[in-house]
Amino acid sequence: MDFQNMMRREQEEKLERYRVLNRNVQKGRILFTGSSLMEQFPINELLMTNGMSQVIYNRGIGGFTTGDMLQHMEEMVFGTEPSKIFINIGTNDIGSPDYKLAALLEKYEKIISLTKKNNTRLVLMVTPYIITNEDMRAYNKIAEIAGEEGITFINYCEYFDEIGLDFEKDFNDESHLNYWGSCKFTDFLGGFLDCDDAIPDRRGEEGYESWDDNVQMIYDKLESYENGTLEKLEY
Repeated sequence: MDFQNMMRREQEEKLERYRVLNRNVQKGRILFTGSSLMEQFPINELLMTNGMSQVIYNRGIGGFTTGDMLQHMEEMVFGTEPSKIFINIGTNDIGSPDYKLAALLEKYEKIISLTKKNNTRLVLMVTPYIITNEDMRAYNKIAEIAGEEGITFINYCEYFDEIGLDFEKDFNDESHLNYWGSCKFTDFLGGFLDCDDAIPDRRGEEGYESWDDNVQMIYDKLESYENGTLEKLEY
């Protein structure tokens, strides 16, 4: 089996898993979805570590394009019946041999239109990665469309310094954050979520002792990582 067929098989398995998981979700929660930049981002675990009690579902699928998402909106977007959707998609479109900016923008407009028809709040975002000029050109155009549609668009590639990202230490590769990078980004993103959705901090509260235990476990692992006694943390 060649690489492309193997990837497609894995993607189909993820779609089927999402179909099953979507039957038992809590409706009206936040959803993160998109390609591998979203799939590999452990948002729920890291927010819990930071003491935030919001339930957030992740329906990202590595290798997916905007066209793939449009074919599977039920599994990836609407199946959880979310109150708010964070979408990060498009890097695989830009990297494909037959990439055309106009086609990407047309698909983004369709995604926006479908979410509006479902009366779902939408945030378009770009998680941090090492961006190219072609990427930035596309995201600037998407930002224009979002502005015209009254949709929030945040390109976190423009906030490397504010997030505190180190290119040598915080990335698995040019496109994906490692665990350390994800922790930094979650701290930064959590400020937006806390402000935008009034997510309460439960650390130290009675009945949430397991959250504090989880925080300590993560800190212990990170200390071991710094001391060289734990293998590099990747997800």
